[in-house]
Amino acid sequence: MRHLLTLPKQPLTDVGLSRDQIHTVSFDVLVDPRGEAISVTPIDGEPAYVDRARKNLDELRFKPFIKDGAPVWALARLEDYVITPALPAKARPFPTVKDRSGLSITLKRGACYGHCPSYTVEIRGDGTVSYQGEVYAKVLGLQTGMASQAGIDTLLSMLRAMDFYNLADRYARSVTDMPSYSVTVSINGQSKTVVDYVGREVGMPPSMTALEEMIDHVADTSKWLNGTSEDVGNLQQQGYDFTTPQASQLLARLAGSTNLETILAFEAAGATLRDDKVSQWALGWAAGKGQIEVVEHLLAHGVGAGNAQARTDALYAAAEHGWVTIAARLIDAGADPGGVQKWSGRPVITAAAWSGKPQLVELILRHHPDLSSLSQALPEMETLRTRSPVVAAVLAPALNPASSDNVVHILHALSAAHVSMNAVGYEDPLQLTDDLMVERALLDGGADPNRPNQQGYAPLDTVRDEDSALLLIERGADFNRPDPEGIRPVDRAAAYPWPHVLDLIARKQKSAPGDDRH
Repeated sequence: MRHLLTLPKQPLTDVGLSRDQIHTVSFDVLVDPRGEAISVTPIDGEPAYVDRARKNLDELRFKPFIKDGAPVWALARLEDYVITPALPAKARPFPTVKDRSGLSITLKRGACYGHCPSYTVEIRGDGTVSYQGEVYAKVLGLQTGMASQAGIDTLLSMLRAMDFYNLADRYARSVTDMPSYSVTVSINGQSKTVVDYVGREVGMPPSMTALEEMIDHVADTSKWLNGTSEDVGNLQQQGYDFTTPQASQLLARLAGSTNLETILAFEAAGATLRDDKVSQWALGWAAGKGQIEVVEHLLAHGVGAGNAQARTDALYAAAEHGWVTIAARLIDAGADPGGVQKWSGRPVITAAAWSGKPQLVELILRHHPDLSSLSQALPEMETLRTRSPVVAAVLAPALNPASSDNVVHILHALSAAHVSMNAVGYEDPLQLTDDLMVERALLDGGADPNRPNQQGYAPLDTVRDEDSALLLIERGADFNRPDPEGIRPVDRAAAYPWPHVLDLIARKQKSAPGDDRH
């Protein structure tokens, strides 16, 4: 925070000898006109750690907050951290491995918001490996294999070195939609489970991640997860029937993330592609990955022929990731360039703008898609950011290596197609960029320099540099209009100060005596 003058004596509040777990807590700090922290109110964090962190914030000082030229009371949002020891009060000795028949090491990887493979793999002391594939794993169901005793030796050495039985039971950050992992070790009936949910960010030792990866390596789970032509031989040795519907679904899942060689190997063994939901998903996945050979193969086998939406979803994926050739091929195959992605409702043209590639936007526009829905007001929760190609283009450099020239090119193309440069119901594109070239392109396309966003702030209220402020005023921005806090742009320019803006305002006021609103 730019107003913060002093930091706590200890940036991290140490409440134990071990620096293994970090707990985030946040506070609202009431600051008086002198910059003194008058009160600290907890907003988020586990109650057990809030009081400890509060003591760490008592001596904060701030640069006074200024409003209308005078220091005022203000409310500042801060985060602090509490570190707690990972070791429990009573340490557990590592069990003695008397007989490996009583040993098992299990890794479970859970699903996430996305396509994280979910599976469980268990390694027993005799080397037996049991794999259970679940959501987004290429091979589903129960599979078996063998691990070497040397690999099990390595795992046991790692477990002893990291003192596994004395780790915390759970390392979890307060976020959602991330994959959860767990490792369970059982030795002669003594079991210990450690849960890892973005654990590295809350003090979990790096050795835990290394252990998870080594379990995968020793169990050789990649043969069930990655999908290669070698999988055909592995599955044939297990007596796998490639002619079943389950084999078709396995092939479809592989098609979404593997190469054409693997697909052909599975087909040669008897698996067939069908125009079903799994194959249609694979078409979109391959399109998003830029696998043109796989896309061509799936189209040649009729995937999506009976479902135009599936091909449109694949077009959206190709456009979003910048694959011009694949996008053109899918349009030729019947994908709708004026359509929307089924699950999000976002238009294909918006995905093309996200990519930051003018060629993609022009490809879509050449087919004259119906863009009338882009000017319709949306419910408050359906923000324009999810639908507007203009907003997508403005934000593209934050997601892709899109140059200012590319963004300007896209905005000109959208303007020529009569797409509004103004927000509809939520964010103002002018307030989402600091790039002068992009701001000028938006204004050239008809963006309103006085249009407030949903919070009531106009572009001149949120502008970040003097050149942008000059451009907005030259294009008609009202420098006397107060923002929701009562501050006028002319007052803000005087406080920065922005001498060129003040000079321009003075000239405009002088050129229109009796009316200083321009």
